[in-house]
Amino acid sequence: MADNELSLVATGDVFVSGFITHTGGRVQDNRRENPDAVFDLVVPFLRGKDIVFCNLEGPFCKPGKTLQYKRSSWYSDPKNVSALKYAGFNIVSLANNQTMGYSAEGLMETIETLKRAGIAYVGGGENLEEARKPVFLSQKNTTVGFLTRFSNQYGTGLSLIGYGARDNAPGVAQLVVSPLYARPQVNELEFEEFAEDVAAAKANSDVLIVGCHMGVQGQALTMHQPAIARKAIDCGADLVVCTHPHRIQAIEVYKGKIIFYSIGNFALDFAYAQQPKESVIVDCVIANKALKEITVRPCLLNQGGEKQTKVLLEPCDDGARIFAMLDRLSKRLGTTLSYKNGEIKVLVD
Repeated sequence: MADNELSLVATGDVFVSGFITHTGGRVQDNRRENPDAVFDLVVPFLRGKDIVFCNLEGPFCKPGKTLQYKRSSWYSDPKNVSALKYAGFNIVSLANNQTMGYSAEGLMETIETLKRAGIAYVGGGENLEEARKPVFLSQKNTTVGFLTRFSNQYGTGLSLIGYGARDNAPGVAQLVVSPLYARPQVNELEFEEFAEDVAAAKANSDVLIVGCHMGVQGQALTMHQPAIARKAIDCGADLVVCTHPHRIQAIEVYKGKIIFYSIGNFALDFAYAQQPKESVIVDCVIANKALKEITVRPCLLNQGGEKQTKVLLEPCDDGARIFAMLDRLSKRLGTTLSYKNGEIKVLVD
């Protein structure tokens, strides 16, 4: 890579070596003897990157008060932040439906844990102003901005039970979605604020990455996903990378920019029978203060006895299968993909 080029990788949901407390008090123990080991196979690839970004799907905290009405609350011991450091992550998003599982106390302990580890965070904070703020990382004379939001699922009413940050209360940055709102069923005021925040973030960055934790679990898109992602592009985002469905969803090219509606999980210690093993990561090269190249790299989760994540860098049957899955979904949005030498490319006119 040339001296003036900056490398950036965006991965899906990450939750390592934690507990899940279910309604009724049942606790699911997903601890690992060596939490770092989940990333052993990807460290040689990720550590060579300048910026590595993920959605942190759960707080680093001790068990405490859970949010009322939440069916399951996830947490991982703060010491397990070492796994993120080992893998090379230097920025994470907190804007999701698990960050507030152990209330404001869990969020603030997570933030302190990340600060001690030297990992930047975006999408959550001690009040609404902090939660909405973008984060800027500057390297090689280039400033990359990150802005993230969480959009709740239809009908869950998450905005009513303490997820969203307020003027004087901790929480995550959210875009509330409800079938009671006019199309595209996104809270109008929050949608306007989101547009303003994206435009302001782009004004202070060379390249702006917007992350949204939205949709429902599965491969079908909801009404609000394209509306939110396209609004981000309209207001200045250079790339939109989304998570939450825990599965791969379509890729769309909109106004010459790429939207990843869901890139799936990256390392998720949550044992349920139907957890997909397929995902992708977004591998970017930035040059002359602009996105120069984007490569989509297939991944497999839960490989071997250590249940490790593997990036499929060479041509293989699994890579071809993941490409076929992604290609089928993306064709519905008019997107053309190719698979060559183990890499998935998106055709941008």
